[in-house]
Amino acid sequence: MPSLPPLGPSPTPLVHVVQRGETLLGIAIRYAVELEQLLLANPGIDPRFLSIGQEVIIPGPEGEPVGAILPTPTPLPVTISGVRCFPTPSESLWCLVGVRNETSLAMEGVSVLVTLFDASGNVLVHEPAYGPLNLLVEGGLMPLAVFFQDPPGDWAIASANPLSAVQANEVESRYANLDIEQAVSEPSPDGLRWHFRGEIGLPSTALLPVVRIRLLIIAYDEGEEIVGFSYWETEGEVKPGDLRTFDLTVFSLGPVIRHVEILTEAQFAP
Repeated sequence: MPSLPPLGPSPTPLVHVVQRGETLLGIAIRYAVELEQLLLANPGIDPRFLSIGQEVIIPGPEGEPVGAILPTPTPLPVTISGVRCFPTPSESLWCLVGVRNETSLAMEGVSVLVTLFDASGNVLVHEPAYGPLNLLVEGGLMPLAVFFQDPPGDWAIASANPLSAVQANEVESRYANLDIEQAVSEPSPDGLRWHFRGEIGLPSTALLPVVRIRLLIIAYDEGEEIVGFSYWETEGEVKPGDLRTFDLTVFSLGPVIRHVEILTEAQFAP
């Protein structure tokens, strides 16, 4: 393990270089730091899309002291819906959970830990779930999903606990407004899938390009519970005035889809 850096007014932080197959949660565990602290030390990082060679600042005892580079974190409470799990024909398991931001602050880096228990309450297995979008606005709902390839046969209960949710700063200067044009929505006759196509882009009045555009479609059942979601993103930088064509289908993992919600996100290029 790296030795402690010398104390001083300008300590040099420890930087971890992302390797193939690594996750942000795995990096946090390796250096014995909280995932939330790792997100605070690396504002704007997307825990779902780490790139090989990307540099991650490690706060705390294994790197620069937390107090030197992090603000004092303000707990951001989130409301977590009950976990709904749906078995697949191959005997795997999809589990969905909704996280709602009921504060007056926008959040980033929302993640939860989904755990499967047996009937006696013993932990069998757990997996982290990350939001498909980085930003969760005030009053917004974010769907998260986790896939258990080979779930224990005796699992009986599923629950989710928050892992991270940090305050999003300078949202208006970091995230762009987007235009959706010629959108077409086509539900299937049985209500188990919903097809969308159209164009989305950055207004010509925008001052900067964006790194990528992300589009999320959330499917709800009659009881307003999430039954599926589908995600799409552009490849490469999008310039002001550019339009990109999207075409995707959201499937229900169980009940009939009664309505859908479309969310978009784009961060300005640095």
